[in-house]
Amino acid sequence: MLNVVVFFYLNTVIILVICLYQQIVPGVKHPSHICDGCRQQAIAGIRWKCNSCFDYDLCTNCYMGDKHDLVHPFIRYETASSKGVEVGARKNADKIPLQGIFTGAKVQRGPDWDWGNQDGGEGKHGKVTEIRGWDNESGRSVANVTWTSGSTNVYRVGHKGKVDLKLVCPATNGHIYTHHLPVLGKQEAECGSSVEVAVAPSPRPLPFVVGERVRVVVSVDELRTMQEGHGGWNHKMAEFLDKVGVVHRITDKGDVRVQYEGYSTRWTIHPKALARVTTYNRGDLVTVISDMAKVKEYQKGHGEWIEYMSSALGKTGIVAHVYSDGDLRVNVESKTWTFNPLCVTAAPQGAEYSASVRSSERLDHGTETAGPSGGECCLLCASVMGVCCSLLLLLLVWCGQVRSCFMLSGRWWQW
Repeated sequence: MLNVVVFFYLNTVIILVICLYQQIVPGVKHPSHICDGCRQQAIAGIRWKCNSCFDYDLCTNCYMGDKHDLVHPFIRYETASSKGVEVGARKNADKIPLQGIFTGAKVQRGPDWDWGNQDGGEGKHGKVTEIRGWDNESGRSVANVTWTSGSTNVYRVGHKGKVDLKLVCPATNGHIYTHHLPVLGKQEAECGSSVEVAVAPSPRPLPFVVGERVRVVVSVDELRTMQEGHGGWNHKMAEFLDKVGVVHRITDKGDVRVQYEGYSTRWTIHPKALARVTTYNRGDLVTVISDMAKVKEYQKGHGEWIEYMSSALGKTGIVAHVYSDGDLRVNVESKTWTFNPLCVTAAPQGAEYSASVRSSERLDHGTETAGPSGGECCLLCASVMGVCCSLLLLLLVWCGQVRSCFMLSGRWWQW
């Protein structure tokens, strides 16, 4: 969609005609990319790719709306086949209000008007109430207008190259970085400047390496959305959300191919849906995360959750044992719990390594053979008390039998 941007600089009116949303080719989309700012699938118009982070893309609305780190440089892709143009960081870059045919703008019939007197007649004004796409063919290509006569209808503002409206009084819709946008009518290679040079994306470190242990850390619904354009979704993938896999390889697009032990199928997964499973050893100092909702979710199938565990949240403990599936037995303040490794983070062994923690460590080493958890300790104490009560009861019964014998013999002894 073409927009006329009007702004004042040194008392001089400057009019910029830019192709902000649709760009030069109507209906431009990037089908294999999702906006990491608003989660829009198949980014429409320009795609802005972070040149510092791995696989991070923004749509124009999010880019101009200052989503993500402003000091990171980006690469601008005008079409899905573009080579890309590197632009400078947005921090301290020139930024002006975006004005044109947006919601609230005053308009009248324009050059391609072909709708008779729907507007009430030549020269009549109307107000834009909405900007939207037309049947998913193109984004932001038609406008809903209410005329002074009271009638409302939909008009083209870029749809199939037609513009039914002419701007009378512009509306503001955020801001834009003028020097980061392409110059209308020029090719990418012609748009080069001190901050804009046609280049291939610079290499960035991969988020994972082959052989690392990983686990999916998003919900089923989130994973289903993220998989669009990143290996696709298969309903059987839901069965592996609580399992630990091994990175088999990294695809050319940066997606992660994960192999799960005991299964022949390998899944290609969006890298942002995965987290590295940190390897812990016995004796490591760890801190239990304080987010109870996350701990409850992570504990499903990994020792489960009981309310008594809330006392361990946010506290530091010692890894007493590492199970074959990666779960940890952690000693926290003289109590032992089984945790999903996602529930803890490595803690520095500095000042926090206090005497109380050392005491917990010694206690755990003393009970390593028996290895009871907090709940098991309670059961053990109850069992011991039960045995003692039984022995006492037997003793009292025995004493009663002896007394009965004395009475039967005709003798009376004072107990």
